[in-house]
Amino acid sequence: MGPAEVRIAAFGGSLRAGSLNGVLLDHAVRIAEPLCEISRLEIRDLPLYNQDLDPTMGDGDTPAAVAAFRNAIDAADGVMIVSPEYSWSVPGPTKNAIDWVSRPAFDTPLTGKPVLLAGASPGPAGTGRAQLHLRQILHSLRALALVNDLQVPFAHSTITPDGGLDPQLELRIGELLRELVDDARAASAADLVGRYRVPPATA
Repeated sequence: MGPAEVRIAAFGGSLRAGSLNGVLLDHAVRIAEPLCEISRLEIRDLPLYNQDLDPTMGDGDTPAAVAAFRNAIDAADGVMIVSPEYSWSVPGPTKNAIDWVSRPAFDTPLTGKPVLLAGASPGPAGTGRAQLHLRQILHSLRALALVNDLQVPFAHSTITPDGGLDPQLELRIGELLRELVDDARAASAADLVGRYRVPPATA
């Protein structure tokens, strides 16, 4: 698979205009464009998760934003999540987006796919606690969270109000995106999606 054949879906967990994580996601998409085909997904129009509107669970009318989001994640070879940290954990918008692609069990759009976690914080934690919880959530879906991640503490010193980016941070983002693309390519070659979507044998 060449660069254009690796498809990455990226979304952010902050709904605030001008957020640090939104700017970080903008830069990540820019840096990724020479490496792969990348799509930035919008989650602000996703309603709160409701099984009655889940195409895999209920028989109601699935919102168009939900269908588009699920289809984009399903079509991707890998995913990048750029999320802030609220109250030492995963923000509601981030969790809600994942909930919409969390079913059916063992056959979700995220199953068997590598996921790069990233986040920026104005404080010292760098979203590490939220990422720890995200790893647990992704593990339940049989998604493959990369061992390496991006935690940006004191982000106002490396992500400027005018959208500038510290050169060392830009290099690190590029390294992690190349790792995500390499893992996506390897996962596709090994058909991890097919292998991980097989339910475990029951005794």
